[in-house]
Amino acid sequence: MFYIFDLERAFHQIPVESSDIAKATICTPFGLYFKRMTFGLRNAAQTFMRFLHSVLQGLDFCFSSIDDILVATKDETQHTSHFRQVFQRLQDAGLVIKVANFQFLQTEVDFLGHRISVNGIEPSKKRIKVIEDFKLPENIKELRRYFGVINFYHRFIPKDAENQAILNNYLKGMKSIDNNKFIGQKSQFKYSKRASDIHVKRQCSFTYQKMPTFP
Repeated sequence: MFYIFDLERAFHQIPVESSDIAKATICTPFGLYFKRMTFGLRNAAQTFMRFLHSVLQGLDFCFSSIDDILVATKDETQHTSHFRQVFQRLQDAGLVIKVANFQFLQTEVDFLGHRISVNGIEPSKKRIKVIEDFKLPENIKELRRYFGVINFYHRFIPKDAENQAILNNYLKGMKSIDNNKFIGQKSQFKYSKRASDIHVKRQCSFTYQKMPTFP
């Protein structure tokens, strides 16, 4: 069983050191200051994750990414026990959760782009739909975006490293200024039949995949 939730305005729950307040200022009728960590600061995400990991340290049934938290349990009794442990830690740290997004006693949940159930883990249906609808990239920028989407789920595609090696050839020698260079019908730089087949094969792998199970 699972429950997931996130924190209310997560970064704003971290106070700024008094000596650093002047470095994160905003204009208000009362002066120029900001006493809480704001979104957009260079190390804000890392600072928050480090803090949250220290709060939840030792709870091997609890997983977090930025402000999203997942707790996995074997049964309802354990579920209640873990619930109390996690929330005691959060309360001691002075953290506030977003009640509207709280999901309790779930047999399956969506978390970080994956569908997690008692049977195992698979890509979420929404992400599978995105991949199924992804057309063969027409330029370098689209190809890089395609790699980003696919590589996030590479473990669900058998022998995908071999597929990736073939498609990586299309990025050799390319720089960021080449993002708009065309591939395919609009260019002499065309996909081989094998590369086109790999694109179709990857999409089919998500449609007919075998879901990994828990150890």
